Amino acid sequence: MAARRRRLAARPEPMTTTGKGPPADAHVPAVWVRGGNVFMLRHALARSGADTALTSLLRQDALVYAGYSAGACTLAPSLRGLEHCDDPQVVPDTYGEPVIWTGLGVLAHAIVPHVDSPGHPESEALNAVAASYRAHGVPHQALRDGHVLVIDGDDARVH
Repeated sequence: MAARRRRLAARPEPMTTTGKGPPADAHVPAVWVRGGNVFMLRHALARSGADTALTSLLRQDALVYAGYSAGACTLAPSLRGLEHCDDPQVVPDTYGEPVIWTGLGVLAHAIVPHVDSPGHPESEALNAVAASYRAHGVPHQALRDGHVLVIDGDDARVH
């Protein structure tokens, strides 16, 4: 992995939503947003101001955003439905603050990861979320483990 990173000239810089990482004015051409509880992640993005910074950079086409699991889900207009997989109550229990149900609104549809992904502990719950979205006409993109949604301008493809 290190050799591949050197060939790509990538120099990853860890960043956190607690303010640790490169300075705010550093040029960061790409971010990788990990998974976890989508409601905790959304709260952390809001609390740190990363939600505003990321959406602004994405609107300017100045950033590549890559997200895994909850990291991709946060791009949706809404997080409603994902409470069937992740517990939203952890936010008020941990921070005493309300749950943020809105996503970043970068995408016009929801992302449902781990669908039909045998061996993934959340696959069954997320299969149910995707089925509910279909039944209620909620625009969404279901992704199996190993799939990636690549968006470049108006072109969106699952690989």
